[in-house]
Amino acid sequence: MNFKKNFFWIIILLFFYSSIIFAINLQTSTNIPVLYVQVFHNGKWSGWSDQAEVSKGDKVWFHIHSYANGGDIKNLVNYLDNINNYSFLKNNTHTIVSTLKAANANKISGSVQLKFKDNLKFKYAGYKWATKLKGPNPEIDQHYKKVPFGQNGDEVLTREGVKLGNLDKDHRSNFLVFFYLEGVEPAISGNCGDIKNSCKKGKFIDIKDDNFYYKWRCLGLNGGENKNCELRKIPMDGVCSSKFNKCLKGYFNDLKDDDKYYIWKCNGLNGGKSEECKVEKKPINGVCGRSLNKCSHGSFLDIKDSHEKKFWKCRGLYGGQDINCSIQKMCPCTLNKVTDTSKINSSTIKTSEYSDYDFKKISDENIKLKLDLKSCKNPNIKNIVDNLNYKIWLNFKLWHWILLIIYTLIIVLITKLLSKKRN
Repeated sequence: MNFKKNFFWIIILLFFYSSIIFAINLQTSTNIPVLYVQVFHNGKWSGWSDQAEVSKGDKVWFHIHSYANGGDIKNLVNYLDNINNYSFLKNNTHTIVSTLKAANANKISGSVQLKFKDNLKFKYAGYKWATKLKGPNPEIDQHYKKVPFGQNGDEVLTREGVKLGNLDKDHRSNFLVFFYLEGVEPAISGNCGDIKNSCKKGKFIDIKDDNFYYKWRCLGLNGGENKNCELRKIPMDGVCSSKFNKCLKGYFNDLKDDDKYYIWKCNGLNGGKSEECKVEKKPINGVCGRSLNKCSHGSFLDIKDSHEKKFWKCRGLYGGQDINCSIQKMCPCTLNKVTDTSKINSSTIKTSEYSDYDFKKISDENIKLKLDLKSCKNPNIKNIVDNLNYKIWLNFKLWHWILLIIYTLIIVLITKLLSKKRN
C-alpha cells in the first residue's frame, strides 16, 4: 500500500519537474519579435519607429527584428502582411503586421501603423537580410546576405514565410522588406443604388432579370469590389382594354374565339394576376361581289345554278344576314367541241355553260363550220353565230385569195386558147 502511494507521488513530482524544465527552456528559447518602419521622404530618413506617415513617392522599409533570448532558435520563419499592389485611401490609418515562428518557440507578431497622406499603392521592391545593422540608412549596411535554402526572399510576403534556419543564442535576425509608394486613384467598391439600375458607387452593368427581381451589377473602380444588386418588382395585374386584342396593363396573349366573341388574355407582370378579355363580334351582313362567286362581305357558299343564271350565296358573319347572288350566263346554247365537221348538225348544239370564247376556238379548228339553229330557241345565239361566220371570213388566209385569183386567170386563159383553136 505504501509502495503504491509513494509511486503516485513520484509520478506527480516528475510531472511538475518536466513542466518547469519545459517552461524554462521555452523562456530562454523564445525570440523577441519587433516590427519597425522607416520612411525615406524628401531625401531624408525618418528613423526606425513603430508608426509613420507616408506620401506619394516615398520609399518604405519594414524591419522584422528577432532576438534569440538565452537559447538557440530552431527553424526560424518570418512573414509580413502582403500589401504589394494594395491601394489605401488618403487620411486612413492602417496596421501592418509581421509574424515570427520557430520549431521551439511560440508564433508571435509585431506591428506598425501607417497614416496615408495621399491615395497610395504599395509596389514591392525587394528584401535585405543581416545579423547586424550598421547605422540608420538600411541601403548602405555591409552585412547583408542571401537567404538560405535557394529562396529569393519574396517568400516573406506569403503565409508560408521565408525560412531563415537556426538563430544562435543571443544573436539577432534583421529582415528588411522595402516598397515604393505610388499615387493612385482610390479603390472604390461598387455600391447599389436605391432605385432600379442605379449605383451609388461604381459602374452600372445590366444583367438578366428574373420573374420577380430587377438585377444589375455595380462594378468596383481601381480594383474595388463588385456588388450584385437586385430590387423586387412590383406585381402588376393584367387589365383588359375595350378595344379588340388590346391590354391596358400586362401583356397580350391570344385565345381561341367563339361564335359571338373575340377572346384574349392580359397576363399579369411580376407575379400579378391575369385577366381574360372578350369583345362581342358585330354582325356583318353578306354582300354580293361584282363578279361570279365573289362576296364583298361575308363568306362565299356555292349553290345550284339555273338554266340561264349562276347562283351563289354570301353568308353573313356573327349573326348577320345571308344574301343570294346571281349572274346571267353568257349563252345558254353553245356547241359541243367536235373534230369531224361533217357531224356538226343541230344535235351538236346543247344547253351548257360554254362562253363565246368556245365558239371562237371551234371556228379556228373548223373553218367550214355550219350550224342549223332550229333546235336553239335562244335569240342571242343568232348574234353569236353571225359573229362566228364573220370571224371565219377573216380567218381565210391572204395566199388563199391569191391562189384563187391565179386559178381563175389560168382557167380564163385556157378557155380563150381553146376558143381560138376551134376557130
